Amino acid sequence: MRIKLSAKEVESAFSKLQASIYFDNYDLILRGRIATYKKRLNANIRSFIEECQATNPFNRFIDKMDFSILPKKVEPKTTGFRSNYYTNTAPIIGNEISRPNIHCNFPVELHLIATIWLMRYGTYIDKMVPKTSYGNRLIIDKNTGNIEGRSLFKPYFKQFQNWWSLAIKATKTALEDKQSVTILNFDLKSFYHEVKFDFDRLEKALIQKFPKIQNDVIHIALKKIHISYRELLSTRNIKYCYS
Repeated sequence: MRIKLSAKEVESAFSKLQASIYFDNYDLILRGRIATYKKRLNANIRSFIEECQATNPFNRFIDKMDFSILPKKVEPKTTGFRSNYYTNTAPIIGNEISRPNIHCNFPVELHLIATIWLMRYGTYIDKMVPKTSYGNRLIIDKNTGNIEGRSLFKPYFKQFQNWWSLAIKATKTALEDKQSVTILNFDLKSFYHEVKFDFDRLEKALIQKFPKIQNDVIHIALKKIHISYRELLSTRNIKYCYS
């Protein structure tokens, strides 16, 4: 028997998705799709719930998955001008993109699936993550243990500031105690497409806590998204670490 999905749950997920995108100014494509989706929100929510009852739920949206390649680092072409010379009348043509950035290009429905999945199972996963990990931490109410409010994640820039401040504080404390300190700062490039992620291992851990998760159409769809996106990147010769 499938786990039921209510209009209230989908509406809450859309609100959280919309708030999350507000803090990300790079994905203009998704912003535009969310704005369009919102114009017929009630009808789209009904359609989303009806899709859960389909023979192959959300397959038609998964077939529309794609990705965008955007420049992350550009190597400027030598102009021959002095280093202290500035002009806006000599356009530079032929800059080389030394590092691309890959962004998923999904229908709003697939982003909603991921959001609902996090609302249902994210708090359990978040509790398993060490406190020393600051990125992508959910906003969990201390009293209810649920994701409260409009947003899903704690703002990244605030988390980064907290991480940096605590690192400096720990360093100062060690120095005051006459200890030697070395600070190493590693930047993991293209983390989301380089990390070796084992979805099956995660699923086994979730089944122990949520025995009915395999009957959850949202979880089934999310797993399909994960597998299909990985295959999509592989067919386009985009590097991806397989588990």
